[in-house]
Amino acid sequence: GNRQGAGFLIYRPRRPPQQIVAPRRRTPTPTTRIALAAIEPLLPGKREQLSYRVLGEYRHKGTISVRLTYVLLDPKQHPICATPRGLMRTGFVLCEPVQVIKAGVGRLYTERDVLERGHRTLQRVVPLRVKRPNYHLDRARLRGGVATGPVAYDQVRKRWILFDAKRSRSVTVAPNFPTTDLPGNWLALFTNLNSQHEVFLRWTAHTPQRAAAILQALRKASIRAEYFRHKGHRSDRTLTVVVTRRTIDLLARVVREQRSALVGWSIAVVSMAKAPVGCLEPLGGAKRFCDGRVYPQGQLGHITWFAYHSPLTPAQLAARYLKACGRTNLEQQGTSYVWRFPVTRPTAVLSIGPTAERGPWYRCKLPASARSILSISHFPH
Repeated sequence: GNRQGAGFLIYRPRRPPQQIVAPRRRTPTPTTRIALAAIEPLLPGKREQLSYRVLGEYRHKGTISVRLTYVLLDPKQHPICATPRGLMRTGFVLCEPVQVIKAGVGRLYTERDVLERGHRTLQRVVPLRVKRPNYHLDRARLRGGVATGPVAYDQVRKRWILFDAKRSRSVTVAPNFPTTDLPGNWLALFTNLNSQHEVFLRWTAHTPQRAAAILQALRKASIRAEYFRHKGHRSDRTLTVVVTRRTIDLLARVVREQRSALVGWSIAVVSMAKAPVGCLEPLGGAKRFCDGRVYPQGQLGHITWFAYHSPLTPAQLAARYLKACGRTNLEQQGTSYVWRFPVTRPTAVLSIGPTAERGPWYRCKLPASARSILSISHFPH
């Protein structure tokens, strides 16, 4: 902005930001140019709860350090100005000084140097309680024969996953259970399954014939798999495999059988949503009749959706999911029920509606016995 009297003259482009031509009479003459920063201060007497998610492991020490950087703004000591809210006819607007910061005064600005040189720091050290595994890592390494290397912990089955880089294998170790060897690196898979419903694996074979044999073996084991596709192009050597808790042991068996065809794994998380376990699964006798992908314009990645039909009515089917998903993420409109995980910027959406409801599945054949449609979608993130 340019300093003008006690305030500033700020240039704010109109929307949409295409070609902007400012009137010549209103164009300021450059005098003293100051770097300004838009601010949204916490008003006096108001409280704001800040939340930040951290990932704690048992190897961390028993404390966590929290640091908050803040600035105390006083209009009597710091230059603070306000501009009216809303769109302006011209690209230049006067930012007038304010004496009292209060709600509804407009968009607030201050000099950037004030924020950089006047900040303060508040630091606290608080106890961090992490649930420790009953089976110590050192004992697991001794029993699994993997002395060093990265590890992961399976929170559901209470077992350690040790990666042996020299032999390119992952060893699972749990008390009172025999150890198992898995070819390749499975750490990311088990880590993601601790909090996610399902993950995608990409399995690349040596030849298209080998990929076809692997695909047949996966489908025979009731594991969802297909050729990797991207924007209409299909790979003849790379497969996309969907893995859940229920199918991870079946996948291990297929991997052992097809070990000679294993070139590499790449783990991609499908659902970052913190949905309860068992929520993003077909319930109430629902059977899949259609699926597909949508590529949003201007975004990376794609939306993967699966459509199911159920003999239950939307209300009856929604009652099943209320027990599995809860009401926190639910939005109901008539006979349509939608769960979003999370509510803002969801990465997974589950919807239930009548068979007459339109959707991307309209080209697929719907059985006459269907009374409701269940849709499960995973969004890019």
